[in-house]
Amino acid sequence: MDWNTLPGRGENYESLPKTGEPSKVFDIVTIRKVTKEEQPNNKYWVMKTVEVELANGEMLKTSESQDWKLECELVGGKKLSISSLSPIIALKNSGVNDGMKIEISHPERGIWMVNILENESEEAPETPF
Repeated sequence: MDWNTLPGRGENYESLPKTGEPSKVFDIVTIRKVTKEEQPNNKYWVMKTVEVELANGEMLKTSESQDWKLECELVGGKKLSISSLSPIIALKNSGVNDGMKIEISHPERGIWMVNILENESEEAPETPF
């Protein structure tokens, strides 16, 4: 099966590199925070670990949807959808913004590296996320 032929994925989207894969370069037009209200049928959202107290007093760690994700529009019309906090934090800490060309690598679990290759903007506006 050619997974790239499925509607809504493949030809319209790029993906972040998986652990140990070569780095990928993305030429970003815009970055925006997408909410569940905008895309109610989407099932991939940023998750946050929370503790819940059970009836017997035990504490349980579980994941809670934050009902948002990042979506980058890329040069050429494709999109990059990011719903994992680790790469989002790496992007934010690197100061990534609209109009930048970046390289992302994921050398090992929990490690995301972001390099800014080009920046079209003279000023560094506030990161949109």
